[in-house]
Amino acid sequence: MAKKRLFQIAKECGDPFEEALELAFQNLEEDMITGSKHLTWINEKGQEILDDVIPMPDVSADKEDEEPNRLIYRGKVLRECPNPMYVAVHHRERFCKVNVKITRRMQGQLIGKMIYFEEIKNGDITSYHWIKKI
Repeated sequence: MAKKRLFQIAKECGDPFEEALELAFQNLEEDMITGSKHLTWINEKGQEILDDVIPMPDVSADKEDEEPNRLIYRGKVLRECPNPMYVAVHHRERFCKVNVKITRRMQGQLIGKMIYFEEIKNGDITSYHWIKKI
Protein backbone atom coordinates (compact mmCIF):
# COMPACT_ATOMS: atom_id res chain seq x y z
CA MET A 1 0.00 0.00 0.00
CA ALA A 2 1.42 3.38 -0.98
CA LYS A 3 0.60 6.93 0.04
CA LYS A 4 -3.03 7.93 -0.25
CA ARG A 5 -4.71 11.31 -0.49
CA LEU A 6 -6.50 12.42 2.65
CA PHE A 7 -9.36 13.66 0.48
CA GLN A 8 -9.90 10.10 -0.79
CA ILE A 9 -9.72 8.63 2.74
CA ALA A 10 -12.32 11.13 3.97
CA LYS A 11 -14.58 10.32 1.01
CA GLU A 12 -14.34 6.56 1.69
CA CYS A 13 -15.21 7.05 5.36
CA GLY A 14 -18.06 9.47 4.65
CA ASP A 15 -16.57 12.31 6.71
CA PRO A 16 -16.07 15.91 5.58
CA PHE A 17 -12.52 16.65 4.46
CA GLU A 18 -12.05 19.36 7.11
CA GLU A 19 -12.78 16.91 9.95
CA ALA A 20 -10.43 14.30 8.48
CA LEU A 21 -7.70 16.95 8.11
CA GLU A 22 -8.15 18.02 11.72
CA LEU A 23 -8.02 14.39 12.94
CA ALA A 24 -4.90 13.76 10.86
CA PHE A 25 -3.01 16.71 12.34
CA GLN A 26 -4.11 15.79 15.88
CA ASN A 27 -3.27 12.08 15.75
CA LEU A 28 -0.45 11.66 13.22
CA GLU A 29 3.21 12.58 13.34
CA GLU A 30 4.64 15.16 10.96
CA ASP A 31 6.55 12.62 8.87
CA MET A 32 3.30 10.74 8.09
CA ILE A 33 1.71 13.78 6.39
CA THR A 34 2.96 15.49 3.24
CA GLY A 35 1.46 18.26 1.13
CA SER A 36 -1.12 20.83 2.13
CA LYS A 37 -4.86 21.44 1.92
CA HIS A 38 -6.57 19.17 -0.66
CA LEU A 39 -3.19 17.82 -1.82
CA THR A 40 -2.44 16.23 1.57
CA TRP A 41 -0.98 12.71 1.37
CA ILE A 42 -0.88 10.13 4.18
CA ASN A 43 1.70 7.33 4.26
CA GLU A 44 1.01 3.66 5.12
CA LYS A 45 1.53 3.97 8.89
CA GLY A 46 -0.65 7.06 8.99
CA GLN A 47 -3.43 5.27 7.09
CA GLU A 48 -3.47 2.48 9.67
CA ILE A 49 -3.75 5.02 12.51
CA LEU A 50 -6.51 6.94 10.70
CA ASP A 51 -8.45 3.69 10.18
CA ASP A 52 -8.63 3.38 13.96
CA VAL A 53 -9.42 7.06 14.57
CA ILE A 54 -12.02 7.80 11.89
CA PRO A 55 -15.33 5.99 12.61
CA MET A 56 -16.78 3.72 9.90
CA PRO A 57 -20.17 4.75 8.46
CA ASP A 58 -23.20 2.66 9.45
CA VAL A 59 -24.80 1.23 6.32
CA SER A 60 -27.76 -0.30 8.16
CA ALA A 61 -28.94 3.19 9.15
CA ASP A 62 -29.30 4.07 5.45
CA LYS A 63 -31.34 0.97 4.60
CA GLU A 64 -34.34 0.76 6.89
CA ASP A 65 -35.84 -2.37 5.31
CA GLU A 66 -32.80 -4.52 6.13
CA GLU A 67 -32.11 -6.20 9.43
CA PRO A 68 -29.99 -4.19 11.91
CA ASN A 69 -27.37 -6.95 12.44
CA ARG A 70 -25.03 -5.72 9.70
CA LEU A 71 -21.69 -4.18 10.61
CA ILE A 72 -19.01 -2.85 8.26
CA TYR A 73 -15.30 -3.44 8.75
CA ARG A 74 -12.12 -2.83 6.81
CA GLY A 75 -9.31 -5.34 6.52
CA LYS A 76 -6.36 -6.46 4.44
CA VAL A 77 -6.72 -9.49 2.18
CA LEU A 78 -4.10 -12.05 3.17
CA ARG A 79 -4.62 -14.82 0.64
CA GLU A 80 -7.13 -16.65 -1.50
CA CYS A 81 -8.96 -19.58 0.12
CA PRO A 82 -9.16 -23.06 -1.45
CA ASN A 83 -12.67 -22.10 -2.59
CA PRO A 84 -11.94 -19.18 -4.98
CA MET A 85 -15.21 -17.47 -4.03
CA TYR A 86 -13.63 -16.58 -0.65
CA VAL A 87 -10.55 -14.68 0.51
CA ALA A 88 -8.89 -14.67 3.93
CA VAL A 89 -9.03 -11.18 5.48
CA HIS A 90 -7.40 -9.87 8.65
CA HIS A 91 -10.28 -8.71 10.93
CA ARG A 92 -8.65 -5.87 12.86
CA GLU A 93 -11.32 -5.46 15.54
CA ARG A 94 -11.28 -9.14 16.52
CA PHE A 95 -7.56 -9.76 15.85
CA CYS A 96 -8.29 -12.84 13.75
CA LYS A 97 -8.59 -14.03 10.18
CA VAL A 98 -12.04 -14.43 8.60
CA ASN A 99 -13.18 -15.78 5.25
CA VAL A 100 -15.01 -13.16 3.19
CA LYS A 101 -17.19 -14.03 0.20
CA ILE A 102 -16.31 -12.09 -2.95
CA THR A 103 -17.81 -11.79 -6.40
CA ARG A 104 -16.57 -13.98 -9.22
CA ARG A 105 -15.03 -11.13 -11.19
CA MET A 106 -12.79 -10.14 -8.26
CA GLN A 107 -11.14 -13.55 -7.88
CA GLY A 108 -7.36 -13.17 -7.68
CA GLN A 109 -7.43 -9.36 -7.79
CA LEU A 110 -7.79 -8.44 -4.11
CA ILE A 111 -4.73 -10.13 -2.58
CA GLY A 112 -2.74 -7.63 -0.51
CA LYS A 113 -5.37 -4.88 -0.78
CA MET A 114 -7.54 -3.21 1.86
CA ILE A 115 -11.23 -4.01 1.39
CA TYR A 116 -14.52 -3.24 3.11
CA PHE A 117 -16.64 -6.16 4.21
CA GLU A 118 -19.84 -6.54 6.17
CA GLU A 119 -20.62 -8.95 8.95
CA ILE A 120 -24.10 -10.44 8.76
CA LYS A 121 -25.51 -12.24 11.80
CA ASN A 122 -28.55 -14.49 11.47
CA GLY A 123 -29.04 -16.11 14.86
CA ASP A 124 -25.91 -18.16 15.58
CA ILE A 125 -24.60 -17.97 12.00
CA THR A 126 -22.15 -15.21 11.08
CA SER A 127 -21.13 -14.59 7.47
CA TYR A 128 -18.88 -12.00 5.84
CA HIS A 129 -19.45 -10.42 2.42
CA TRP A 130 -17.29 -8.05 0.39
CA ILE A 131 -18.62 -4.52 -0.23
CA LYS A 132 -17.51 -2.68 -3.35
CA LYS A 133 -17.75 0.85 -1.94
CA ILE A 134 -19.41 2.60 0.95
